[in-house]
Amino acid sequence: MAAWIFGCSPKRSSAWAWPSASASSSPIKAHVAAGPQRSSAGLRLDVVAFGTAIGRIAAAIIIIIIIIIIIIIIINIIIIINIIIIIIIIVITSISSITINTIVTTNIIIVTTTIIIIIIVAIIVVVVIIIIIIIIIAIIIIIVIVIIIIIIIITVVIIIIIIILAVIIIPITITIIIIIIIIIITIFSIIIIITIVIISITIIVFLFFFLLLIIIVITGIVIDIIFAIHNILVVVIIFMCLCPSTGWRGVVGLHHEKLKAQMSEGLALGFVGLLSGRAATVNADQDEPVGALKRRAQTVLGVGKGRLVDSSGSVLDACSTIGAAKLQNGASLTLHINKLQIQSTSGAFAAILGDGSVVTWGNAARGGDSSSARDQLRDVQQIQASHTAFAAILRDGSVVTWGAAGDGGDSSAVQGQLLRVQQIQATRAAFAAILVDRSVVTWGAAGDGGDSSAVQDQLLNVQQIQATRTAFAAIVGDGSVVTRGDPGRGGDASAVRDQLKNVQQIQATRFAFAAILGDGSVVTWGTARCGGDSSAVQKQLKTVQQIQASHPAFAAILGDGSVVTWGDLAAGGDSRPVQRQLKDVQQIQATRFAFAAILGDGSVITWGDARHGGDASAVQDQLKTVQCIQASYSAFAAILGDGSVVTWGAASHGGQSGAVQHQLKNVQQIQGSVTAFAAMLDNGSVVTWGTPATEYDSNAVQHQLKNVKQIQFTECAFAAISGDRSVITWGDPGSGGDCSAVQDQLKDVKDMQPSGCVFGSILNEGSVVTWGDAAADSSAV
Repeated sequence: MAAWIFGCSPKRSSAWAWPSASASSSPIKAHVAAGPQRSSAGLRLDVVAFGTAIGRIAAAIIIIIIIIIIIIIIINIIIIINIIIIIIIIVITSISSITINTIVTTNIIIVTTTIIIIIIVAIIVVVVIIIIIIIIIAIIIIIVIVIIIIIIIITVVIIIIIIILAVIIIPITITIIIIIIIIIITIFSIIIIITIVIISITIIVFLFFFLLLIIIVITGIVIDIIFAIHNILVVVIIFMCLCPSTGWRGVVGLHHEKLKAQMSEGLALGFVGLLSGRAATVNADQDEPVGALKRRAQTVLGVGKGRLVDSSGSVLDACSTIGAAKLQNGASLTLHINKLQIQSTSGAFAAILGDGSVVTWGNAARGGDSSSARDQLRDVQQIQASHTAFAAILRDGSVVTWGAAGDGGDSSAVQGQLLRVQQIQATRAAFAAILVDRSVVTWGAAGDGGDSSAVQDQLLNVQQIQATRTAFAAIVGDGSVVTRGDPGRGGDASAVRDQLKNVQQIQATRFAFAAILGDGSVVTWGTARCGGDSSAVQKQLKTVQQIQASHPAFAAILGDGSVVTWGDLAAGGDSRPVQRQLKDVQQIQATRFAFAAILGDGSVITWGDARHGGDASAVQDQLKTVQCIQASYSAFAAILGDGSVVTWGAASHGGQSGAVQHQLKNVQQIQGSVTAFAAMLDNGSVVTWGTPATEYDSNAVQHQLKNVKQIQFTECAFAAISGDRSVITWGDPGSGGDCSAVQDQLKDVKDMQPSGCVFGSILNEGSVVTWGDAAADSSAV
């Protein structure tokens, strides 16, 4: 029976007996003894390695947690220190909490938004981690169930096989023992698998909570850092307010002047923006003038002078206080910056600056000095000039005048009527103003149109006013014309009054008018030899599109592109020698006594007094692809398609440009005075030519003539606005060529108006600066 227990027959039992303890040299014994020893050692090593790894991981986690806690403590200490500093500064400087809230409102909004975003991101990350862990646990459980099922199936199969074999071959006792062993092994396998599953799930849950802790800690650190930066910025801002002399001129977009104002008592906080959309926060004391707030806004926004407009569209008075203007915290204002402009006549300049003020220079007798009018010359919108006087329209529609009193420089007799003025026109010595209600007010020399009392009842619903040197002609609402001034020079249209119906526009020579009617016909009156009599060509004057005038003649472009002329025959009134060539005419320009017409193919046809530009035969082959023509009194200058220039006419008036021809490249614009030209190139530089040298020679200021935007002229001087809105002048000092006396005022020029020998400049703030002939001095106003 014992032999069966070991699975051997009795006669072979000796072969299957276990070796005795003394048989130490037996290979089987050596194998059995050595095997368990190596397995035990390996197991011990694996346990130690595993324990060491776990210990290192735990130590690393503890170190990381300690470092994070230290960082959080340091950041919070910084926050506490910043808060203490802010409280101390508030106590020392007596800054109201409202002001502090104003300073940090933007930062608090940013901080709050950032925290919300961080929390949302953290929640999303946690949800994603939970979903991933659930998926992993589900996969592990599924795998375990599958493995258990496979083990059970294999076990059952093995048992069945063993039972079959036992019935056939193997004794039943051994079969039972094997089945028991297999069942035990199966149970242990399942226990091991379940243990592994439990350990895996435990590790995953641990990792989940560890990652969650890390996310929460990192979120806390980020929030703390944001608050720390926020508090540091507040401290820096307050420091900048108290210490603007440090030279740090921009913290979070605020200038030190604005910050200083912001930290004062009684603040009016406003948001000032440009039409471009750029804006800044600007503050000022309630007792400060609006002008101080405006200057601060200009500095912060980095722009020139302009007008401050409130949300209702009203322009704020620069002289009134902020309290009087009823500006409250949070007021929204707009800073209007106007384009710089310069205008001119024969002897002076007037420059409109960006803030609506005006600077004038040149002949003081013709409006070149406006120092005494500076208080009134603010918010200037437009300037018009007679020969020796200026008239400025202010934003409120009132008018300020200065210069020769008899030539319109004194408007005191009609000052009460000059309200809500929209437009001003001028003769040589008088002005006519169109009001909002379309009525007209005139002043100046009566013989030149300054007295309209005789026709005042007719001057209703006036649409347009044109002027000769000594008379006005007004188109009224019904298409008729009312005239006033020198009767023999356009001031009396009674002879043609019945014809003056449905008038569309009026053009003028020195002493005559030409009116284009609705049907394209023309009616003329005034001095006959200056174009006041068109009877000789009346039948040809049909479908007239446009009229150009020299001093004593007219040239009309018809609908078919042909030209009809009349007036002084020697001064352009007779175009018969070139009539066949005058086809497809696009544009006509005139000197005093000659005309030049640009045709559709870019060529030029001239006629009139040859000495004044009426003969271009010497340069005819060069006059191709002509883009535009400019004129002095007796010469023409044409800009070609390639930017070069061709000149002809009196050499003494700029008709000869050979000395500067190599410089005349890429010309963008040309201006002509009485005897000279100034060309502006595409690089902003200027080239001048003509006579006398005192007028055209710009060498003394050539280094300043850079990035030029606009050029104006009087009879004997030029003025240019550069890219930085300053003004450069050259030419006859008595005609505005020297503006040194007002150079410090000529900044941020908006417009410049010439008048004879004087210039007047409107500044952006609306004030006026004049220079030139003292007779046009605006100091009296």
